[in-house]
Amino acid sequence: MGTVVSAATVGAIVLPNPNEISIAKLTEKYAMATEIKAKYQMEGTSLKRNVVKNAELDKYKGEPKDEIKITLGDINSTDFTPDIEMKRWNEVSFKLKPRLSSVATKDKNLLFEGEKVRFKTPKMDFEMYEATTTDEYKYIWYLNEKPLTNKIEFDIETSGLDFFYQPELTPEEIAEGAFRPENVVGSYAVYHSTKGGMNDINGKEYKTGKAFHIYRPHIIDAEGKETWGILNIANEIYSVEIPQDFLDKAVYPIKSNDTFGYTTLGGSSIFPNSSEAWSVKVTSPVDISTATINSMSVGGSGTGSNKGVVWNSDATATLLSNSVTPIISVGAAKDWYSANYVTPPSFLDSTDYYLGFVNAGDCINYYDSVGTRRYDSINSYITPATMGTFYVGALSVSVYATYTPSGGGGTPSVDEGIIWFNSDE
Repeated sequence: MGTVVSAATVGAIVLPNPNEISIAKLTEKYAMATEIKAKYQMEGTSLKRNVVKNAELDKYKGEPKDEIKITLGDINSTDFTPDIEMKRWNEVSFKLKPRLSSVATKDKNLLFEGEKVRFKTPKMDFEMYEATTTDEYKYIWYLNEKPLTNKIEFDIETSGLDFFYQPELTPEEIAEGAFRPENVVGSYAVYHSTKGGMNDINGKEYKTGKAFHIYRPHIIDAEGKETWGILNIANEIYSVEIPQDFLDKAVYPIKSNDTFGYTTLGGSSIFPNSSEAWSVKVTSPVDISTATINSMSVGGSGTGSNKGVVWNSDATATLLSNSVTPIISVGAAKDWYSANYVTPPSFLDSTDYYLGFVNAGDCINYYDSVGTRRYDSINSYITPATMGTFYVGALSVSVYATYTPSGGGGTPSVDEGIIWFNSDE
């Protein structure tokens, strides 16, 4: 005979809470997760982390000059969701949102394992954590069974950003000494829509205006077989296409290692020959003529030297007077390297220029496929000169200038401290 349970008995039973992603459960799990608490602040049903790249406060808003705010979850949701939002300079943002509305709440689970945030569902799992050795955040998603389609889609929300696809290099680019890593081919360089190139020393540190880099997804099955996903970002959709043959033969679960970088350097590299000139087109701010140009900075590695240079946008790319910097010594690490002007150049307001460098032929420089460039294969490192003859193309070398506005501070006008990339050309 089965057990008889009376109404009074049922009333005394405490049933388990099937909602493992509620704010109550999130609070309970967060309280016990030492490593998560050390990195994230809990706010509602979200976890927030600030990555400060330059803690110096700007003089206009009193905020860090460069800071990335990472939010996991959605503060407006009643439950935790595996969304990720990345915001930079407190101005531009990118948010990725999986489509899980058809998954029952009881089939969702949130786990904290060390510094990793895991979110599990029957068909799809998620893992989120900050890479420890690079300026990158990992957003890894798992397919627990073969999907109905080979295209996995997420919704996205963006503000103030432009996305630039990084294709395979052409034979001509390779001949020029360009190199693009496998995870950068098919990736997206993500730039501030309006700012970058020239930085007001009192304001935000935009450098080239690069906010993020979204690398090509790396797909791996349970036995370690690998392929690359085809990434497409358009029309508020983030799509990863996986080769159907890989899905048919894979051992599940398979995972997609999606990586969001927040380095400001270009994702591709060049190893220029001695005296090659590389530059990107920028447009000067409306009141740059009264400012003082302090320095130029170049992205490089490998121990060598560059000289920062500015060329006019005329037909022969004439050299801008006093625009050649002292030697910029480049170290072994991939980083930014700078030189201060002794006698600074003067810019005209709202005028196009080409900002770049001449390499001594002994170090690597960095770039993204975005913007408009001029490249001169025969210039002079000893005495940088007018280009005369040059090649053009879509390329933005990692170079920027810094200036002090007239008066040294105060509230900037709408365009002060900005050189705008004309990336639509």
